[in-house]
Amino acid sequence: MDLLLDTCAFIWWDSGGGLAPAARSALADPANRLHLSHASIWEMQLKHQKGKLQLRKPLSGQVSVLTIDTTAVVVGQEV
Repeated sequence: MDLLLDTCAFIWWDSGGGLAPAARSALADPANRLHLSHASIWEMQLKHQKGKLQLRKPLSGQVSVLTIDTTAVVVGQEV
């Protein structure tokens, strides 16, 4: 299944908190492909540059460079 994460869901997933058990399970399922919009990446990069957001890994290490379409990118499963 393809899952599109919004910005908050991605941040909560990265931090290990804030998600319901069903959501965590769906994100951990290797059968699911995770997607993140370019707008979410842009938003997080701006917040990071302003010192308002810290992620465990740099965005470039968590997001694949391959685009699925013009609106989303694939999120690496190893987060």
